[in-house]
Amino acid sequence: MSLPSEGKDAINQILAGGWQNVSLGAVATIALYIWSQWKSWRSTVRPQVVTADAQQIILPKESVATAKVEAIAKSAPVPRSRTIIDMIRRRLP
Repeated sequence: MSLPSEGKDAINQILAGGWQNVSLGAVATIALYIWSQWKSWRSTVRPQVVTADAQQIILPKESVATAKVEAIAKSAPVPRSRTIIDMIRRRLP
């Protein structure tokens, strides 16, 4: 999510000390932006598992399940992406 130019101008006004000139709508925009950025950051640091059907399962910290998931994730082979050579070899007889 990108902050609109009105929000950027409002932040510049607040940092310059002119917070009296900032509208309530601009403050609401900044608050929503900060909230969305916090939620995005929080979802990257929270231990969780995302299933194949896009369900998020939050894991409690310091649990046996968390340790098992982390061990599997570290030992799981990384799938190799298709390369141009792979595509060419499949087309040739």
